[in-house]
Amino acid sequence: PGGFPDPSICRVGDYFYMANSSFEYFPGLPIHRSKDLLNWDWVGYGLHREEQVRGAVNLVDVKSQDGIQAPSLRYRDGTFYIITTCVYRPPNTEEGTCTNFI
Repeated sequence: PGGFPDPSICRVGDYFYMANSSFEYFPGLPIHRSKDLLNWDWVGYGLHREEQVRGAVNLVDVKSQDGIQAPSLRYRDGTFYIITTCVYRPPNTEEGTCTNFI
């Protein structure tokens, strides 16, 4: 249940893994796993430690609808990678920045 926008899916062995946008919410980048692409189990978050969301990836005072958007989930040699964008506009401004990170 719930909304999980901008899905990115990759297959590893018998399982499919999916990461989704989480915008201003923390923990962020929810990750789910499925064997059939119909039934999904939540397995964790890509952003789950507070130190991950301070600095260039700022979710501390991020505006609604900004934050973590459009992740790309990949797997290689035993390691998962998530490449995504963090949209950040400082408080009281409309100007902002987009930071891409892995």
